[in-house]
Amino acid sequence: MGFPFMISQGNRPYWLQFLYAGQVFALYHRFTIPTGGTYYIQLKTPSNPRLIHIIARQVNLFGGTPVVLNILEDPTVTDGTTPPDSIFNLDRRSQKQTDLEAYINPTDVSGGTLTVRDVFFASTPRGSATLQSQVFEVVLRPESDTIYSFTNEANSETDVVLSIQWYESDN
Repeated sequence: MGFPFMISQGNRPYWLQFLYAGQVFALYHRFTIPTGGTYYIQLKTPSNPRLIHIIARQVNLFGGTPVVLNILEDPTVTDGTTPPDSIFNLDRRSQKQTDLEAYINPTDVSGGTLTVRDVFFASTPRGSATLQSQVFEVVLRPESDTIYSFTNEANSETDVVLSIQWYESDN
């Protein structure tokens, strides 16, 4: 028996029905974290009853490691204003837009509930590391902020490529 989103009728992933309905989206963003620096990405869930189901997250690092990723739920934050590099509907025929808001420059982040802490290591000083999480579905809390906080603990800058996929539903 698999996770509910993994298997459905005919061994087809559950979330595919949302893809065909134009309700699966992706976020991609590339950024550089200076030595000792922290970079924040903000996800704002809608006030309507639509739920945001994160189904995949991939982080690729190039350069110095370790890098620590903390995911914070509902911290105190001053909202960002700049969107990430790309957010789009995975059904390229659909005109539907996501109800999730995302920003790359929130400030004054503090507090919140730590929901994930990942640490990335590379095998060489200027190597690369990848973390891919496609096993668990996480439903974000409605009307709240989720902050992805990347802290570079290395002795050199680190380039990061972040990819997040989600679907939206009314239940």
